[in-house]
Amino acid sequence: MNFCRNCGVKLVCNENWYISNEKQRNHICNNCHNMNTKKYRESHKERYNYCSKKYKHTDKGKKVHNRHQRKYYRENIAYCLDYAKKYRQTEKGKEISKKQNAKRKRNLGWTKLFENPFDEKVEIHWHHYNNEYVVALPKDIHISFLGKNHRENLKPIMHQIYLGW
Repeated sequence: MNFCRNCGVKLVCNENWYISNEKQRNHICNNCHNMNTKKYRESHKERYNYCSKKYKHTDKGKKVHNRHQRKYYRENIAYCLDYAKKYRQTEKGKEISKKQNAKRKRNLGWTKLFENPFDEKVEIHWHHYNNEYVVALPKDIHISFLGKNHRENLKPIMHQIYLGW
């Protein structure tokens, strides 16, 4: 018969005592073990965060993380779908969507050459300067130069806006 070395409660395997602790002959109940772990994490927060991040990048850590993500998604599917819908309607969400479409459909990169210099009131399109870099242009200017040689026709305007030529 074994008792917890911290609180003195009688230990019963699989009820209030981890099997791994029984095999290691570690006489500590689940509640005390959890409290000790929590205290350690709080007192060594930086080390714990570093080790957690390091573990997430290992193959085993990725599998565990993905399994938890899938489980969370299945249990909260309505919330996740609603959150994704709201995110796609934000400015950042729209930008990410355009970036993904450019990469997937046209095999283009999406690196901002300059930040958006226009007011929030001006509706912009992100225009590919080349296959990798994009710049913000007002929608009406961008649409007025659609067609053959689209990039070449817009280069003088981009140079004027961004470089002052």
